[in-house]
Amino acid sequence: MTPPTLALVHGSFHRKKMWSLLIEELPGVDVRIIQLPSSGPVPANQWGSL
Repeated sequence: MTPPTLALVHGSFHRKKMWSLLIEELPGVDVRIIQLPSSGPVPANQWGSL
């Protein structure tokens, strides 16, 4: 059986590393973390727009 996939997206002022403790508790789950460019570390002129 294929393991479940979980996509995690952080809120404002956070980065993808905030999920590390949760991921440790999910050993059988394929976890995908999405790092939003607006939470850096990228220059403001590369954030994109709505």
